[in-house]
Amino acid sequence: MTELRHKYLQILKSNYWGVFEEGQCSPEAILILIDSVDECMDDETLHMADWDFIENYLISDNFVKCMSWFTSVPVIGKFFYHYVFEHFSLSYDVIVNFIGAHEAAENMLKSVIESKKFVDFIILESNK
Repeated sequence: MTELRHKYLQILKSNYWGVFEEGQCSPEAILILIDSVDECMDDETLHMADWDFIENYLISDNFVKCMSWFTSVPVIGKFFYHYVFEHFSLSYDVIVNFIGAHEAAENMLKSVIESKKFVDFIILESNK
C-alpha cells in the first residue's frame, strides 16, 4: 500500500505541475498544492491527509468572518475587501485544481493498476 500511495502522490504532484505549466494555476496556488503532497510524502505509511493540509491553510471561518466584517468599515474597508477577494480567489484556484488533479490521478491509477481492491482503497483514502 505504501508503494501505491507513493505512486499516487507522484502522479498527483505531476498533475499539479502540469496545470501550472499550462497557466491554469497561480504561483501561490501551486505552492499550496505541492506543499500538501510533500506533507503526505513525508511519511507515506500514514493515511493521506492532503485535503486536511489545504483546508487548514485556506479555510478559517472565524478569520474570514472577521475580515468580511471589516470590509464594511469606512476608510479601511477597501483594504479588507481586496484581501478577502484575494483570499477567495486563491481558495477557488486551489480547490478547482485539487479536484481536477485528483480526478486525473484516479483515472491514471485505474488504467495502470489491475488490482481494483488496492486502487479503490487509495482512491477512498485520497477522497477523505
